[in-house]
Amino acid sequence: MRGSHGGVSCKCSFPALAHAKRKREGRLNERPCTGASPACRLVRVGQPFIGKQNLEYSVGISAESVGAEGIHMQLVTIPPGGRAKAHKHATHETAIYALQGESGVWHGERLEYHTVVRPGDFF
Repeated sequence: MRGSHGGVSCKCSFPALAHAKRKREGRLNERPCTGASPACRLVRVGQPFIGKQNLEYSVGISAESVGAEGIHMQLVTIPPGGRAKAHKHATHETAIYALQGESGVWHGERLEYHTVVRPGDFF
């Protein structure tokens, strides 16, 4: 993929959308572009925002932050009694790690399964 740092073309792996987001956040020059994609990247969690599920999200790994194509990693805060609407992640797999609290997850094509996720659980 080709990107642009301050109007200068480069061959880095950040797609155009990621360049725009990093520029808005003032992070465009956080790591100088070397013209090649490094094998690993350090990503600092983004500013929290309220998402379409009306929950607080802080994005880490995403298509916008690093050009990820099959993974999206974020912190989600679900307040006591909070819930998300039924939804499907069609473009990436989902994994959950619970830091604190307890959360019920309905899953399956018809939401026919229910699992309770507790601190320290991977789901």
